[in-house]
Amino acid sequence: MPSPYIYAVFANDVYSSTAGTLPSGWTVLTDSTEQGFTSGNYNGRAYVNLASKQYVISHRGTEPTSIRNFYSDIQLFLGQAPTVFSSAALPFVNKVIEIMERENYEFVGVTGHSLGAA
Repeated sequence: MPSPYIYAVFANDVYSSTAGTLPSGWTVLTDSTEQGFTSGNYNGRAYVNLASKQYVISHRGTEPTSIRNFYSDIQLFLGQAPTVFSSAALPFVNKVIEIMERENYEFVGVTGHSLGAA
């Protein structure tokens, strides 16, 4: 099971357009841009540990300069599911699950910050 530190690294890493230095044994499996799920300024990344056969999905949170993210935050405040959840985040998660089931890997968790943790 990944440590809280590893989850924090992934929650931070997803804010950059390319992956940074990752904890030992972990690599990027895919990201939302590569899979074509970018609606609503969404950005997600899936990480895999090939030795332990575990994976983690990370969702980027609110970008303060993004009008789309601000709109999504308002939807959350009003108790509504942001449209980006169904148009990009959920399809990305489903695609990652499909890939990982083919490889017989174990789902470990999801991480994110702010809007990405919702």
